[in-house]
Amino acid sequence: MGKGSPSFQPTGSNPKERPFEPVEGEPRSAITRPGRPMPEPDRPAVVRLSNRVSIPNFERERLGLFRPFPSTQLEGVSVLEWGVVQVSSARARGGWGVEGTEKRGVKGNVLRTDTDDGMDHALKVVGGCTWPGDVRPICMAHQSRKQEVLVGDATGNVQRIRWQWEGDGELHVHRREENKNVGGKKIQHILVLDGARAVAIMINGEVNIYDEDMLESYALQGVRNAASMNATEMGRNSTRLAVVCKKTLLVFQVKRDREFKLEYSSELLENVESVACIQDAVFVATKQNYLLCQIREKVCKELMALPSGKVGKAMLHANKTLERAVLVSESVGILTDKEGLPIGSTLPFPVNPIAMADSSIFLCAADEAGVRVYDCINSRLAQNIELPMGKSVLMATDRNSGMVTLCNHERVVFLAPLALEDQVCDLIARQEFESALSIAKVMDDRALCSSSCWLADVQAEIGLSKLVELEFEQAMELFKESTTFRPSSLFPLFPEYTDSWKSSVERMAYLGLHSPVCALEDLLTEALYSSAAPSIIQKMIQNKYASMVDIQVELFDLGPEVVKQSYAVHSKQAIAKYLEHVRTSINLEHNESECVHTLLAYLYLDTGDVAGLEHLFTAENTCSEILSTRLAEERRFHALALLLRSKGKHSDAAELWVKLADGKLEEAIADNGAFAETGTSGFRTIAAEFVAGYLAESGSKETVRSLLPWVLDADWESGMKLLLEDLSIESFSREEIMTLLECRNEKLVCQYMCHLVEVENVDDPALHTKLALMLAKLSQEPTTRDEHIGSPDKDSESRWAKAKLSTLLEKSTCYDVKQVLEVIQAMQLKQIEVILLKKLKKHSKALRIIALELLDCSAAEKYCREHGGRNLLLELFHLYLHPGDQRHPMYEAAAGLLEQSELQFDPKELLAAFPRCFPVQQAAHILHRILHSQIFSYHQEQIAFNLAKAEHLRSSSEKFQEVSQSISVTTSSSCSFCCSRIDTSIFALLPGNKVVCYRCYSSFMANSDSK
Repeated sequence: MGKGSPSFQPTGSNPKERPFEPVEGEPRSAITRPGRPMPEPDRPAVVRLSNRVSIPNFERERLGLFRPFPSTQLEGVSVLEWGVVQVSSARARGGWGVEGTEKRGVKGNVLRTDTDDGMDHALKVVGGCTWPGDVRPICMAHQSRKQEVLVGDATGNVQRIRWQWEGDGELHVHRREENKNVGGKKIQHILVLDGARAVAIMINGEVNIYDEDMLESYALQGVRNAASMNATEMGRNSTRLAVVCKKTLLVFQVKRDREFKLEYSSELLENVESVACIQDAVFVATKQNYLLCQIREKVCKELMALPSGKVGKAMLHANKTLERAVLVSESVGILTDKEGLPIGSTLPFPVNPIAMADSSIFLCAADEAGVRVYDCINSRLAQNIELPMGKSVLMATDRNSGMVTLCNHERVVFLAPLALEDQVCDLIARQEFESALSIAKVMDDRALCSSSCWLADVQAEIGLSKLVELEFEQAMELFKESTTFRPSSLFPLFPEYTDSWKSSVERMAYLGLHSPVCALEDLLTEALYSSAAPSIIQKMIQNKYASMVDIQVELFDLGPEVVKQSYAVHSKQAIAKYLEHVRTSINLEHNESECVHTLLAYLYLDTGDVAGLEHLFTAENTCSEILSTRLAEERRFHALALLLRSKGKHSDAAELWVKLADGKLEEAIADNGAFAETGTSGFRTIAAEFVAGYLAESGSKETVRSLLPWVLDADWESGMKLLLEDLSIESFSREEIMTLLECRNEKLVCQYMCHLVEVENVDDPALHTKLALMLAKLSQEPTTRDEHIGSPDKDSESRWAKAKLSTLLEKSTCYDVKQVLEVIQAMQLKQIEVILLKKLKKHSKALRIIALELLDCSAAEKYCREHGGRNLLLELFHLYLHPGDQRHPMYEAAAGLLEQSELQFDPKELLAAFPRCFPVQQAAHILHRILHSQIFSYHQEQIAFNLAKAEHLRSSSEKFQEVSQSISVTTSSSCSFCCSRIDTSIFALLPGNKVVCYRCYSSFMANSDSK
C-alpha cells in the first residue's frame, strides 16, 4: 500500500480470516519457461511446483519435474528463504510431490493451501480501500486508460479510486479527494466507453455523455425513462451503446468529438430487466423471455421463454473475451455464443447472483457469501472466494488487466487474475487434464499465450503426466499433436536400450510439472504393487489391454506379474506406433534419428511385431548395427538381412537370404512378417527378389555369375527381370545365356530371344526362325510345371506363347516363312497359319481358313476389306454358298454379308452366284435394296450427264457470241490504256471491247500471269 492510503486491517492471526489483505504475486522468473532445455545437474534452477511453491533443481535424477500424487512421502524439507524450499531426499510412488502442507510466500502472505477445496486459484485479493461513512455507491465502472474506478453514488457524485502496481508487486490504491457532481441526483448507471473516449452516466432516466476527464457533457437525444444500458467496443474511435427505455430498445453508435447516431430501435412487448452487448448482437432480458437483437440484420428474435412464477430477476452478462453471453434465471446460467446458440453445460449458481463480472475466460458471480469464479470454457466452478460483501455489492472489470473490483457501502476490494498459463499449470498439477487442455486451446486460438509453442508444451506436459497414469495411448496421441515434444523424452522408459544415449540427445523440460520419467519396468511395478492396483486392472479391462485373456476373466486371480507383462506389451506397442509416426513425419537430427530408429526396432522385437521391424529396415533408416546381435539371437535372419542391406553390406545380406531359402538357416516362428505370410517355399521368391536387387546394384561380374543361376532356380521371373532389364553390364555372352537358360526352361529361352528381337533389334534370320518354331511348340504343348521354377499354368503359358508368336510373325520379316508355315500347318494352329498365308499373299486360302474353319465371319469380312476389296468379298460370298468338302451352305452368313456390303455387289453377279436351292426369301429385301440402289445410281449418272451437256451448250453459245462481235479501228483510234494513236501499229482487243496497243497488251498479260 502506498503511504497514507486507506487499507484493510487483518481481523485475526489465521490467514483465512484476513481475506482483504493484499497478497504478493510470485516473480515470473520462478517459472521454467516452455521449451527451455533441462538445466544441467551442476547448475541450480528454479522450477514450478503444482502448489505454486518454487523449488531449486539441484539434481535432475532426484529432483526435476513435479506433480501432486496421493501417496507421496516427503522427507528432509528445509527452508532456504521465504517461499523457496529445498528437498534433500524424498521417496514417493510414481514421482515427487507435496501434499497436505501449507506453503507461505514472501512476508507471510498466504499464496495457497493444499488443504483447501482443491479448486483453481484464478483470482486473488490484492488490495482495497474503505469508504467514508457518507458514501452510498449505486454503480461502478473501470476506466482502464486512467487506471481508475468510477463509482456513482446516491447524491450524484462520481467517486474516483486510482490504482497502480508498484515495482515490488504491490497494488497501490487511493481515493482521489476531488469528485465530480453530475446533477445532484442518484446515478443509476455508469459506463466507460473506451472507443469513444467517453463516460456514459444515467441519471433520472436520461443518459449524458461525458469526456473521459468528466469536464464536458452532452445529452443523448431521444432517451427518456431509461432503465438500463450496456456497451461494446466497435474499434478505436467508436462504441456501440444499447439503452433500454421501458419497452423500447435504442442502440447508438457513439464516436469521439461529441458525435452519435441511432443505429437501431425496437419496440418490445415487456419491460426490460437487463441488456448485454457483444459486437452486433444485443441480448435483452424481459420478465417473460430472453431476446436477441441483431443490429446488422435489423431483426429481433426470441431465444427462450422464462417459466411462469420464476424466482428472482432475469440477468444478463457478456464475456467480451470469449464473445459469449450468460443468461441467468433461477440460479442457472446458460452460456451462448453471439448468435444465441447454447455452448457447453450450464453454470450451477447456488443462488441468483447479485452482480457479475468477467476476467478473461472466467465469470465472477457475487452473492452474499462471497465470489464464485466459473470457467466459461469448461462450464465448471473454478474457485470460491470467501468475501462477504452483503446484498448491495457492485462489480466491474478492467478490460486491460482483467482485474475485478467489488464495492459495497463500506469498502472496495480488488481481485487480480492469475496468469492463464499459471492456471493451466495448476490444472495439470491436479490432473484435470481435459480442462487444462481446453483452456490452452482457447488461449492459442485467441493469441493469449506468452509464446507460440505454449499449447504444444501443454500437450507434451499432459502426455508425460499420463505416462505415469499408465495411459499410454492417450499420451501418444498428445505427443503427436505437440510440435515441441521430442521423442528423446521417452528414452528414460527404456534404460536398458538408451543409457548410452544420454549425452548425445537433448531433453526438454516443457512446463516442469510432470514426474521424472522412470523405467517402464519400475513404473509398472510401483503402480501394480500399490493400493491403486485394482483400479488400474479395472482400467485395463475397460481399455481391453489384456488381450491375452477373455475380457470376462477376473484379472485379479492372474497376479500382478501376468498383468504387468500384458500392460508392458501394449504400452510398448503404443510407443512404437508413436515412434513410427515420428520416423515418417518429423525431420530429426542424425543423432536423435539414430536413437529413435534403434529404439523403435527394439520395441518391435519386444512386442513380436516382425512385419513392423521388416518395414523399418526396408525403408530408409539410421538404425544402429548393434541390433545385429539381438536379431541373430532371436533368429530374425530376414530382418537382419534387411538391416545389413540398409547399411550397405549387400553381400552379407544376400548370403543370409540364400541360406534361409535353402533351409540352411531357420527363421524363428512369428505371427506376422514375410516368412509367416509366405512360408518356406514362398519365401524363396522373396529372397530371390532381394538377391536379384543386390546383383543389379553390385555390378560385379563374378557375383552375378555365382548367384544368377540360384536366382533363376529360386524364381525365374526375378532372374529374367534381372537378366533382361536390371543388369547394366555384359556379364554373360549371348551364347552363355542361351546355354544357361536352355538347361532350365524353354520359356526362359523364348523370353530371352524375344528380348533380343524386340529390345535389341537383332535381325538374324536364323534367330527369328528359331524363336518362331520354339514359340509354336510352346503354343501347342506347354512345358510341365517345375516345382522349383514356379512357371505359370499351361493355359496361361500357351496364351503367352501364342501372343508372342503372333506379334513376331506380324512384324518380323527376317524369318523363313515357308519353313515356319510347314510346322504351323502340322500343328494345326489355324490363326497363326492365316498370318503366314497373308505374308505369302495367298488370300484365298487365308480367307477359307477364317470363314470355314475358324467360322469368324466378322474377321473374314475385315480381311476382305483390308486385302482384296470387292473381288475378295464376292469370293467370300461364293464360299458361304459353295463351301465344298461336304459342308452345308452358310445361308445366314451369306445374307449377313450381303446386308453389310450390299453396295459393293453387282446384282447380276449375285444372281449368278445363287444356287438353285438358295432360299431367295431370306435375301429378297437385300436384293430389293441393291436393285433400288443400282437404279438410283443410274438415274444420278444420267442427271449428271445431262447437266454437263447443258453446261457445254451454254458455254459454246457464249463463245460463239464473243467471237462473232466486231469493232471498227481507224488510224485515229487510240489505246484505251496509254491513249496513244494506234495508226497502223499492231493492236489487241480486250474483254469489254477495249482496244489497246501491243505494248499495253503485253504489260496487261504479264500482270495477269503474275497474279
